[in-house]
Amino acid sequence: ESGFWVKGLLLESATISYARPFYDIFSIGANINLFKGRTFKRFVTLDDLDTYEIPKSYSDLNKEDYEDTYNFGIDLGLNYEPISGLSFGVIGKNLNTPTFKFRDGEDYHLYPQARFGVSYSKDFKVGTFMIAGDIDILENKTDAFDDIRFRQVALGAEVNLLKFLFLRAGYNNNLSIANGKGGLYT
Repeated sequence: ESGFWVKGLLLESATISYARPFYDIFSIGANINLFKGRTFKRFVTLDDLDTYEIPKSYSDLNKEDYEDTYNFGIDLGLNYEPISGLSFGVIGKNLNTPTFKFRDGEDYHLYPQARFGVSYSKDFKVGTFMIAGDIDILENKTDAFDDIRFRQVALGAEVNLLKFLFLRAGYNNNLSIANGKGGLYT
């Protein structure tokens, strides 16, 4: 029968964090993420395509389609603030490549990610202005889609007037597939 495999990972986490400033301009931090991963894999026939919905929560899965496994992830971050309001940061996520098992023994990996960001904020009498941007240093991959890669770039701005009115704008794009086109404006 014709069809395709749908596979993925639903993830819950509890995080323990620690951060420490150094010399008034640096901060370093770490997270230990305790993960419960529910991997799922199901063959969907073309006849079932109209009624099949990709799972969005644990309760959307049938017991025969999933496996629960537990693991942990390690994140490290560094922030540099050379002058008040200007900040540069870098973070490494899932540096230990946490792995979760499918029922058939196949593995689902959370691959390491690295991201660089910069932000600037300025206070005024009537509010605050902030602009920020970040970019994935590494091209990211996922076991859910074997041939698709992700390298996100994001830019955003916020104006906070009178401490209760927030005006925001943003842009996000996947550089790995965009070829300079598209993106999402918010």
